[in-house]
Amino acid sequence: MWKHEAVWICNHIQALNFSENNISCLNIGSSTKFYRESLKPCIYKYAIQSIERIGIITHLDAKPGVGVDICGDLADPLFRSKVTERKYDLILCNNVLTHFANPNHVYEIISKCLADDGFVILSAPNQYPYCADPYDSKYRSSQADI
Repeated sequence: MWKHEAVWICNHIQALNFSENNISCLNIGSSTKFYRESLKPCIYKYAIQSIERIGIITHLDAKPGVGVDICGDLADPLFRSKVTERKYDLILCNNVLTHFANPNHVYEIISKCLADDGFVILSAPNQYPYCADPYDSKYRSSQADI
């Protein structure tokens, strides 16, 4: 994620104007704390901190690591069923769809985890170089796909 994307996410979070300071957020494809705070500090400065000021954020990723709260493969139906046991007021899913052989698994998580009156901030590159971390399906979504 580039700085302008993190700022865009921050602006959209602020525009939602949550009335409570105890929202719950699911960050799909979060990567590790080191990635979010050290390698790409703009993610933490703009996106993550804007959520931490108003609630709790749960980080979900396929790779284990410090700062990953839920770790597993979204292609696994059993894992998806466990993840969808909880509802979230806000779901972030940013630049993740290219890493799934079947993006519908991500859409399923979003539709089942989103609380009534919840919000999703989803972004996906439509042009981006190959990125095999951990897998690149070569899927580059259009706005209509999303």
